[in-house]
Amino acid sequence: MSSCTVKLFGQIRPGNSCKRAPAFANLHGFSNNVVIVTSAPGVKGILLADPANMGITFQDSSWVRHGYMGQFTTDDAGNIFVLPGPHVNLIDNPIATNNYVFRIDSKTGKLSIFARLPNTANDQSPSAFGALGITYSCHHKCLYISSVNNSTRKNEVGKIYQLSADTGEILDSLVSFDAYGLLSLEIDDSEILLSGCARNSSVYEIRLNKKGGFASDPKEVISIAGFGPRGDDRVKKIEYDTRNSRLVIKGNEFNYNLSAPSENQQTLYSFSRNGDSWQMDSFKR
Repeated sequence: MSSCTVKLFGQIRPGNSCKRAPAFANLHGFSNNVVIVTSAPGVKGILLADPANMGITFQDSSWVRHGYMGQFTTDDAGNIFVLPGPHVNLIDNPIATNNYVFRIDSKTGKLSIFARLPNTANDQSPSAFGALGITYSCHHKCLYISSVNNSTRKNEVGKIYQLSADTGEILDSLVSFDAYGLLSLEIDDSEILLSGCARNSSVYEIRLNKKGGFASDPKEVISIAGFGPRGDDRVKKIEYDTRNSRLVIKGNEFNYNLSAPSENQQTLYSFSRNGDSWQMDSFKR
């Protein structure tokens, strides 16, 4: 099989390895292996589910007030940070809120607005999307959030934000880049942010400084173009499987409109480290 490579040296540690399950899950009979779901068909907000029986779920009433939800992460205390995820139309997810970041408190289980990222879109904007991807950094106790607010297929004005996970303050930003899925990595003494792109099938590397801010422009390091059932997947999510030493990429179709495919149309791409490079092992739906 052909391979895609990226020059990354040394030991690799995911930057979000300290994240925890929400404490309130135990109060509702769930274990620490609880599953957080934002993709249940026709269900607004998020659900907690039992991985052993996905039919056992819990949903607080505050979780549905802001419409459908998309990508999420947890921090080292189990707080859940979740982004809007418009489905089908804008009735439940208006453009005015597409750059919001929501937080579900680990102790109380209540959802609130955590941050309002800058929003330059309006009701006439052709794209319904704003905040798309999110990941947590244990080292810096911050969030990295990608946004394509007011971008279109012809106009790239997206940003990646670094936010304090305590206050929601914007600490840094990288502009004019339509990022998608994100993951911070520690490689020996260096830190990088890996980012998918809403415009192509590549993964980009961004060097981080000692405060977790952005120290370089995005550099293309991996491509999944030509692979998978469509050959033009966008990198929606990036994870590092420490048990199997694998970089796992979730790809799907993305066209800046609300006709996005369902979860079961996504493809998983697995990469292993071979010497000083990453090699694609497999992909599957």
